Amino acid sequence: MLRRRRSSEWSPNDSSTGQSSLRRFWRFASVGLMTAGIASSVAGGWLWASYQQSQDRKSFDNVAEGIGTSIDTGLQRDLDFQRSFGNLIATTPNPSNRQIGAWLSSLDPSVNYPGTVGMTFIMPVRAGDLASYETAVTDDPIPGYGSGPYAPYPTGSRSIYCMARYGVVLHPTGGPPGYDACASEIPGIGKLNASSWLNQATASGTPQLFSMTSMVALGSTKSSLATSIVKMYRNVYLVLDPVFKGGVVPTSVSGRQASIIGWTFGDFDGPMLISRAMGTTKGLNVSLASGTTTVASLLSAPGHSLFVHRQLLAAAPGISVAVSGVRSSTPGLEGMVLAALGIALTLVLFALFYHLGRSREVALRMVDERTLELKHQASHDPLTGLANRAELFYRAEQILARAHRYPRVIGALFVDIDNFKEVNDTFGHDVGDSLLAAVANRLRASVRSTDTIGRLGGDEFLVLTEEDRKESLSAEEEGPEVVARRIIEALSEPIVLDPAEPVIVDVRVSVGVACGIRDTVQELVREADVALYQAKQAGKGCYVKAGSADSCQVGKYGPEMATAPEDDSPNDVVASGNQLT
Repeated sequence: MLRRRRSSEWSPNDSSTGQSSLRRFWRFASVGLMTAGIASSVAGGWLWASYQQSQDRKSFDNVAEGIGTSIDTGLQRDLDFQRSFGNLIATTPNPSNRQIGAWLSSLDPSVNYPGTVGMTFIMPVRAGDLASYETAVTDDPIPGYGSGPYAPYPTGSRSIYCMARYGVVLHPTGGPPGYDACASEIPGIGKLNASSWLNQATASGTPQLFSMTSMVALGSTKSSLATSIVKMYRNVYLVLDPVFKGGVVPTSVSGRQASIIGWTFGDFDGPMLISRAMGTTKGLNVSLASGTTTVASLLSAPGHSLFVHRQLLAAAPGISVAVSGVRSSTPGLEGMVLAALGIALTLVLFALFYHLGRSREVALRMVDERTLELKHQASHDPLTGLANRAELFYRAEQILARAHRYPRVIGALFVDIDNFKEVNDTFGHDVGDSLLAAVANRLRASVRSTDTIGRLGGDEFLVLTEEDRKESLSAEEEGPEVVARRIIEALSEPIVLDPAEPVIVDVRVSVGVACGIRDTVQELVREADVALYQAKQAGKGCYVKAGSADSCQVGKYGPEMATAPEDDSPNDVVASGNQLT
């Protein structure tokens, strides 16, 4: 049966349970802190990179929109310039290239319309009118086209020829001046698709933008002429604008087809238009496109694009500008750096937090160990390690309390070493202390696991026995006496002590036995003390049971002694050299 623990009594399990809970708390808290810190760092880095990328996107869109607006404005100026050229021809009776040249010079295109390559008015010429056309152009040549001849190129019989009549060519190609835009193919250059663009411009009544490569399919044989054309027009966008009688655009398709008098054909430097729009902005790719066909482009930062901004131009329906930005790793790198710093800080805090937890745990364990040690010292004899007087009396109270509730056989054995003073006087107190420790060890070996043994002080020991009540009366009365005989027998063997050199001590003990339930512990111990006194008087080296008429009983190896010696001189401990007999 378990005894009830005193409210003030401390148990090591209390500390181990508390330490285990505290240890789990610190571990969970440390791991939780680290997990939350790493997650927060990664999330913070990602959010920062996303925020920066969003800001970069907004900044890019603002810049790209500004470039697109600037290109739209520049293109509108070019179209206005070309439309003015067409209106001049449509509204001037019998104009000449000299008049047109003077008008163009007054506008100073190189300053007001930079990037202009040339401006030409193409008119449809019937086969029967070719001779008069050639005569008129010979008398009034187009600047930049040369002096003729102006026979259609390529040669061949066609019902309609589309020939240049007015204009100026600022950068001559060196080719024949009489290009027929309605021809299906130009020798040395390739297939010509200009007629489809002319028909489309006439039907829509609006300007058409395209590139040279979209108008001419270069042949497989690259002649010097083809090479010159490609080199000349590879960065040029072409504007084809229909011109109607009186400069008025009819509202119907049939009306436009009936009143068409020709088309103005303008060549403009695309990269220059884009460059003017970009200004000092760098690191962007800008292109003009008609549908899916690129008209002009300026690639200042080749590479994979992260941001792309597309914008339709109001100046020319169907024409769009695309601005793209080269992928930048700065936001992602900043996010990674921020996440790495957060993780590093988290690990430092985790190490600090975990170290504090471990230090606290070690400190608490040391406190618990010290508390346990102090508790043990408070309840145990420091020399023998046995229970001290206070602990013995507390345990005796518990035994008596149980015996009052349940049938129990209890006993108290008062043990005293005979003639212990002679050992101290002969060999000194160090040997005496060693003897006390040796006697304590033999007492431990003599009693049962259910018995309690302790030191009252000096050479006095107390053994408390407790067992269930037996049916036979002899068992009840003989229980503590069996323990007394075992104690006497265990201490009948010589004890070898070795403080500095071997010392053999042949020592005996006297035992007083008290059995049965008493009202108080003091009463039970007092009766055992009285019985011990009787054993001393009876001759020592034996035990006496309180209230028994029996003489002093000894163990198996000692003689019975019925009478006590007349004096109190030692009769079983004698010093002889290094042996006490």
